[in-house]
Amino acid sequence: MKCYRAKQIGILAKESLSRNTSGEVVGITSKGIFLKLVDRSIIFLSNNEYGNPLTINLSSSPKDLFVQPRDLIRIRDGSMYFENSWMITAQHASIWSSQLVERPFITPPQRSLLKTFLSNLRSMLDQPVVLLDEVLAIFEPPSNSLLLDSEIQSALQILIKNALTSPSECVEAIQFFAGRGRGLTPSGDDLLSGWIYMLRRWAISVKHPIEPLQHVLLRAVDNRTTDISLNLIKAACQGEIDERLLIAFEMMIGTRPVQDKLVRNILEWGSSSGVEVCAGFGLGALTIKHWKN
Repeated sequence: MKCYRAKQIGILAKESLSRNTSGEVVGITSKGIFLKLVDRSIIFLSNNEYGNPLTINLSSSPKDLFVQPRDLIRIRDGSMYFENSWMITAQHASIWSSQLVERPFITPPQRSLLKTFLSNLRSMLDQPVVLLDEVLAIFEPPSNSLLLDSEIQSALQILIKNALTSPSECVEAIQFFAGRGRGLTPSGDDLLSGWIYMLRRWAISVKHPIEPLQHVLLRAVDNRTTDISLNLIKAACQGEIDERLLIAFEMMIGTRPVQDKLVRNILEWGSSSGVEVCAGFGLGALTIKHWKN
């Protein structure tokens, strides 16, 4: 049996391995392999260099595993055993958590910084990303309102106005975005991940109770989207997010200098997922501003 050794494991991936005994392959992309365990938790196998709460970082490409969707795996003592006689062990891997490397978030996010960052991000895109444009339109409404999607704008405004005061009023708007779009992580879910991450970070800094909103969010998205998206939203609710997105967050709120190279890393997180998570950060900041006013 050939053995792969993980060099790093996300904190939530490690917890998933400790409480499950089996799972299966549910997705294969150019960047790695998605595993779904018995309790619906997701682990991503990849040889990229970035930390992620759900990722096991390997030294070599997981393509060498030659696995297929629905292949079964067994889990024992921090190791995964595949049907084709391959195994991956994460017993001695370093643990990655975004909360271990995040920078303090004390001052309110500045509207000008957020708008500039999102506008610059948009200028790097080969083609528009709808949810980014819709969030940017709230920062600076376009001269022609016909360019906006009224349904999306209505749902965004409901989230902005009610999230921190009346979470139960957000259910329909959350469900409007849940599962909206195509792919392993639909666009609407990416927006919600960034939104709740920003709100959680801010709520903790000002000691505002965020648990009621998190409860509403998780109940509203359950069974309405992919298991991968659900796990990413759950991770964001726990303050865990991909390293590239954490860096983007810090550039947006001004705790890290903006660097084009780091901004471009966002474009590599899914087809447009990184961009939509950043749009969610912006939506979260708008939500905070409404609450403070």
